[in-house]
Amino acid sequence: MNIKKMVLLFLAGFALVGCRLSDAPKSIEISGPAVIDVNLPTAYSVTSDPVKADLPIVWSSSNTEVATVDAEGNLTGLCPGIIRLTAKLESDPDIKDYIDVEIKAVVITEVNISGETALFLGSETNLTAAVIPAHAIQDVTWSSDDETVATVDQNGIVSGLAVGIANITAASTENPAVFETLAIEVTAAPIESIAIFGQDQVFIDSVILLSAKSGAIDVSGLVDWSVSDSLIADIDELGNVVGISEGEVIVTATLKSNSAVYAVKTVTVIYQAFQYFDSKVLSIDTINKKIELLGCPATTYDAATKFIKTTGDVFFPVTVNDLYLGMENVYVQVDSESKTIASILIDGEKGFANIRVGIRRSIGDISVDETLYHDTVTFTLLEDMRMQTFDGLANFQLLAGTQMEMTVSGSNMVVKRNGTVILETSKRLIFVSETNYDNVTFTSISRGMGNPSYAGNMEVALRGDRLLVVNDLNLEKYLYKVIPSEMPASYDAEALKAQAIAARTYAYMDILRKSTESLGYTVDDSTKSQVYNNQNAQTASNAAVDQTQGLIMTNGGNPISAYYYSTSCGLTASGHEVWITGAVEAPIPYLIGQNLTQDEYGSPISFDPSSESNMLSFFKTLTMTTPDSSVKYHRWRVAFTKTQMANTLNVNLKLTYASTPNLVLTKSGDNWLSQAIPASIGDVIDVRVGLRGTSGVVMELIIETTTGLYKIINQYNIRFTVRPANGGSIVRTDYAKGTDTDYSSHADNGSILHSGFFAIETSGDTFTFYGGGNGHGVGMSQNGANGLAKLGKDHVEILTTYYSSIVLTDVTYNYVPLPDFEQYFQ
Repeated sequence: MNIKKMVLLFLAGFALVGCRLSDAPKSIEISGPAVIDVNLPTAYSVTSDPVKADLPIVWSSSNTEVATVDAEGNLTGLCPGIIRLTAKLESDPDIKDYIDVEIKAVVITEVNISGETALFLGSETNLTAAVIPAHAIQDVTWSSDDETVATVDQNGIVSGLAVGIANITAASTENPAVFETLAIEVTAAPIESIAIFGQDQVFIDSVILLSAKSGAIDVSGLVDWSVSDSLIADIDELGNVVGISEGEVIVTATLKSNSAVYAVKTVTVIYQAFQYFDSKVLSIDTINKKIELLGCPATTYDAATKFIKTTGDVFFPVTVNDLYLGMENVYVQVDSESKTIASILIDGEKGFANIRVGIRRSIGDISVDETLYHDTVTFTLLEDMRMQTFDGLANFQLLAGTQMEMTVSGSNMVVKRNGTVILETSKRLIFVSETNYDNVTFTSISRGMGNPSYAGNMEVALRGDRLLVVNDLNLEKYLYKVIPSEMPASYDAEALKAQAIAARTYAYMDILRKSTESLGYTVDDSTKSQVYNNQNAQTASNAAVDQTQGLIMTNGGNPISAYYYSTSCGLTASGHEVWITGAVEAPIPYLIGQNLTQDEYGSPISFDPSSESNMLSFFKTLTMTTPDSSVKYHRWRVAFTKTQMANTLNVNLKLTYASTPNLVLTKSGDNWLSQAIPASIGDVIDVRVGLRGTSGVVMELIIETTTGLYKIINQYNIRFTVRPANGGSIVRTDYAKGTDTDYSSHADNGSILHSGFFAIETSGDTFTFYGGGNGHGVGMSQNGANGLAKLGKDHVEILTTYYSSIVLTDVTYNYVPLPDFEQYFQ
């Protein structure tokens, strides 16, 4: 966490109101991460109060042997350690700020080898190795396990000495325990003849894969493919033949290095009434009745489409609602005449080995849906990959190091490989990985560690005139990059295990919710779901994932909604008192608010949610013991003048109403009605709590102004409406730990109210919110989990502190495909 003299929290997209750019700065604030990796240049910036652009800043590092900083504020770590980064106003060095930055050693996660896997006796080939992450030292040590067959020098040049196979290994010089091995086959002679292997028939709108061999050696990547009649069938650079119309074509494979060496094969294109596909669900749009299915050319279903489920030998009808994103146990029958989906077969119960993650352009402001979409997508391949359209009708082989760029032109996505257009399509693109390692590094987006790298398959889909990016990867690998993004890897091992189970449960439940299935992803990479890949994977958090593999929390046999958040005030909120979408619903049995406070004698500190004076006294009490009492958000205080309150309400109340009109009501006679908010709400007369839940959280806030009486329902709406950042002048928030006797730190113009646990004191023209905690307050407090772990609680005890009536259940899923699945449709 940042150790700073001043802390200023922003949500991207919202700015200070009322600052005069002509005023000389009175203070400055550094923004940037508190932890960076060695060798990863990281940009730090400065904001001023009042706001002023292009401030001349003098940057300095307290220890240039540990990290250096340039004139633009780019900090580069040289070795592990802690430095103090200072920014001073050039025109007035007394105006300054600093941040303590920890420089951490790079954790090397993998080595990827690229290059040819076959060479001739007496010839050479050059292999290359990439160390992941990309900012790690790239030096590797090369070795061969059989130098009688092939040797390798330290430049990666492999020499074939005898017929056979040698395993070539590249190991990181920084961490030799991280390596990759590639099998190299040495053959006796140059290629003098080739033959084509594969099926002789292909159905219209289906694909078969042909291969070229010289003896037993696959040389498919060494030939150019062509067909005699592209109106009957087409073939791509990988040997995929697509049937277009009935007839015969001659397929030719010509050796690239010697056009005199070639082979031919006759392929017949056949029409059949139905086609069959072993598939996977990529997106479900029930409104437009479209389903994207991997390898399937049809996307449309209708009232005649049959949905069938089998368990063993029993078949029974189901509906489209029984499909979930990422399902691999699905088989499809397509009507060749109508090009529609005739039937979908689900084999067995639902289960998920992978998860589909929406990758936002920016994770800074989740209240802005626009940040989900991209204008341009660019990334570099870290390994050889295959690119295909979702239906498999277009395929491209891509080599490690390839630069990919996707943009939008009209109704198509334009795809460039190393600057050259190779495809224009409206279809979802899939970049297929054969490993579970990081395989692409994005250059069009940035995260906390810089340009992020991803494992699994990467997808790019067209949505209107923007692009949507989806990462489809193993669920456990996903958690490797969720846990350190959500909880510091330095936290206690038991807290990390609790976080791993909570995060896995949260992800699993999001799959079942299906809220974004029409877009083709189940979670995104921001706090709207769970923060993913904002920090590099860490050894400690990886261990927590591995040691809890497959475990989720269930209640009554069903996954729970495993909400978690940063910090509690000593109280946790009941779920039904926070997640309000209309009328308050029945309590959620596993999300019941808890009182985790203790006085000096170890007894719970009582509170009365029916008495606002009692709640005010509770939140004014600083010194107490809770699992979170060592954290500054334990207690906070923020004061608004009536003018500042009017300013923030004028900015945000209309936005909240537009988002949830049924939760922002206006008093009309004796009734509360949903009606448009006036352009100006007038002068603020009073602000008070309208309804508080039994767990202590505020459920309704009443705003009285000269234009009317307004009610804001739901703590999320309240916190995002009464925003210090939009007060129009300095709105200060004070903080206190549970060991403090007075507020010990502060920040100005915080983005939102920290939590829904607060009470209001009115004095003259000032409304002072006394509160505690940071986040929605439902489920597990992450800082509280660490506090409990330090007290000796294990991960099960931590989870049962925050979630009631739960059972840990293993949902590990390994699906075995059906053989001869076509017979099940007969």
